[in-house]
Amino acid sequence: MRAIRDINSAPAKYSGSDRAEMPANKPLIAKVSGVSKDSVEYRLSQSGLGEDGMGLITVHPPSVEGRKFGPKSAELTDKGIRVLSALDEREESSTETIDQEEIKQLRARLDAIESTEFGEEDEVSAGKVVGQLEQVQTRIDELESMVEGNIQRFNEQLDELEARLDGEWGAVDTETAEDIGRTLNLSPVLFMLWSEVFGVDVRELVLQETITDELKAETQEDVLTAIERGLNGTGEVGGGSEISDVSRGSIPQQEESAAQGDGSDGQAELDETGSETTNADISPPDST
Repeated sequence: MRAIRDINSAPAKYSGSDRAEMPANKPLIAKVSGVSKDSVEYRLSQSGLGEDGMGLITVHPPSVEGRKFGPKSAELTDKGIRVLSALDEREESSTETIDQEEIKQLRARLDAIESTEFGEEDEVSAGKVVGQLEQVQTRIDELESMVEGNIQRFNEQLDELEARLDGEWGAVDTETAEDIGRTLNLSPVLFMLWSEVFGVDVRELVLQETITDELKAETQEDVLTAIERGLNGTGEVGGGSEISDVSRGSIPQQEESAAQGDGSDGQAELDETGSETTNADISPPDST
């Protein structure tokens, strides 16, 4: 989050800040923050820091540069700016300035009262001073308790946030982190598989906010066409592809005919005179 803030607030200081919609793009965030690009990708997409989760950052999709995708970029939301400011203040001071100043003044007053010397004739005044002393001490205890409680709640909230920010993959276990890493490593291979082998325009799918039924049908048709073209190239399937017939719910004609039978099994045969002839009426030739 600090890297995103720093880059967007002074883009001229960073080389490569003009590659996306916002200066803070994924490669530059990785470089400035000192974490891997995969880790930045996870934190931008799945860590829960985005608008669908904690609402601390806004992620802009990759820009299209010719036939290639540019990097993702990000910026802090108003809430993200406030939270990051609170984190910075926590590092600078662990107490609330106003309350600490009041405690400081009360302690000075307490010390002044305790150092006062009274004679026998000042017994009444001494009693009043003791009462004031107790009131001041009570107020100090109340303020210290309030400050301690506020600091504790504040630290708990920030600890929850830091748990998401610390580590390579944020607040996930080792097994989940390994799964994420394997998935990201396979992404280029899967992109080439779908775009080059099956002819699916993956870039178009990425840019769509909603995958409609029509888009699903078009994508399925592209995959089917690619499979048919591949089989035609090997000579396994002729011009009228059986895959197309099966995929559209029809059965090739010869299979349908075979399934229905030719109508001759189990029926009695008629001889030339029109009389019925069965297998029992046919005698084997005389061997003699």
